[in-house]
Amino acid sequence: MSHWLNTDVYSPLMLALFITGCALWVVVYVVVIYNIRVNKVVEIPIIGVTANIGWEFIWSFIYQPNMGKIVTIGYAAWFFLDCFIFYSLLRYGWKQLKTPVLRDHSKKLILFLTVAWFALIVGLAESHYETPIGTISAYWDNLVFSAAYCLMIVNATNPKHYSKAAGWSKGLGTGLISVAVLLQWPENTFLWAICTTTALLDAYYLVQLHKMHAQPPTT
Repeated sequence: MSHWLNTDVYSPLMLALFITGCALWVVVYVVVIYNIRVNKVVEIPIIGVTANIGWEFIWSFIYQPNMGKIVTIGYAAWFFLDCFIFYSLLRYGWKQLKTPVLRDHSKKLILFLTVAWFALIVGLAESHYETPIGTISAYWDNLVFSAAYCLMIVNATNPKHYSKAAGWSKGLGTGLISVAVLLQWPENTFLWAICTTTALLDAYYLVQLHKMHAQPPTT
């Protein structure tokens, strides 16, 4: 077993797939941050950002994965990139909301959801429903994230607010991680169900994203 990668528990193939998927998620965050700076819009749904920031903090600094130091560093990289996205969500997140009362209280909503996700993720781990790398809570996060992305894209009108690079990096990154965790825990029926559902939602999002980019913006 290496200090950097736990090859006693995880196969080289599983580690390669997982780390490549994680790297693609770094691409997602970099693209999203660039688009925030250009467009003053956060393309990741509120529910996704609030879940991500909590999960990344918890699994970088509280529980930490048993896959080796490289994966721990990767989780921390997600967290620090996501800090800028979370800060931007507090500034621009109201633009995702249609109801005036929610727009007026967007910061309170964002903070409430962040605390709620934090509690749920810790609760899963403390109740021993979790894997040693945070897979179960990560996929609950990803499922809700992907569903919210689909709802956003069908109501979107401006293609420049939704990046194909971010969409494909998310879909491929999550797909590779799904293959990795299913190789590691093939007997986990729940993982099969949630990974498959997330993949279908990501595919639907990409189809709608390309349809939107094929047409000129209406606003």
